[in-house]
This record gives sequence, C-alpha cells and structure tokens, in this order.
Amino acid sequence: MNKKSQSGQSLIELVVGVAISVLFLTGALGIIMVTLKLDFQNKYGQAASELAQEITEQVTSIANADWHYIDDPTLPHGVENLYHIEKDAGFLVIRSDAYPITLNNQPYSTYFTIEDIASDPTTLKITAHITWNDNGELNETIFTRYIARNR
Repeated sequence: MNKKSQSGQSLIELVVGVAISVLFLTGALGIIMVTLKLDFQNKYGQAASELAQEITEQVTSIANADWHYIDDPTLPHGVENLYHIEKDAGFLVIRSDAYPITLNNQPYSTYFTIEDIASDPTTLKITAHITWNDNGELNETIFTRYIARNR
C-alpha cells in the first residue's frame, strides 16, 4: 500500500489560529481605547488646572491691590459661598455663584471659595474648583492658595 503524504493545516489549527488572532486584536483595541481616554482626560484635566491656577492668581491680584475688598464683611467667607471673577470696566471684580466657561469645546464650571484661617486673621485660604463632565463622569480639579495681608 502506498501512503500519500498529507500537507496543509487541519481545521483545528485554523480555528486556534483565528482565535489567537482575535484575542490579540481585542487586546490591542482595548489598549488603544484606554490610551485615547487617558489622553482626553489629561487634556481636560490640564485645561482645568490652568483655569484653577488663573483664578487663584486673579484673587491674589485683587487682594494685593486692596485687601479690604476681599476681606469685606459683605463678601461672606466659607465653603458654602461660591464666587467667580469677572472683568468690569477693565477691573477684576468678584461675583457670586459658579461661572460656566468653554475651552476646546469642553464646558467647565468654575468657582472659588474664601475661607478664614482661625489661627491667623491676616491669612485667607482661596480654593478654586473646576468641574466638567466627561462622558457622564463628573471630574473636578481643586487648587488651593493661601494669601496673606502684607501691608
């Protein structure tokens, strides 16, 4: 009897090869998706950090120009009092409530709080809050600066 040599792949080898290929592709797509999500989060987070830092710098500027403006009793302090800064006739003024802003087609809500430091009446704690919604997930960046009366 004469045996013929068989060459080629069996059906099992083909199925195993396709399954391994699908696993590798699924893993690669998962890594790409996570990388893209992190990239967008970093982009939004960086913009929020820059906004928060700008707010605290503006409040510091206001305090340096006129400490009594920021330490005025008509401007209640505490975490329950939300403020934002606007320009009015070329001057920075403090207004109540949060303020919406859009950067790179991403809406943010910005506000800051002023807190007294019990141990030092000449120092205030300024905390800027920037919040944004990213695909249904609420994110927040918080930036704190202490300012002191220096005159």
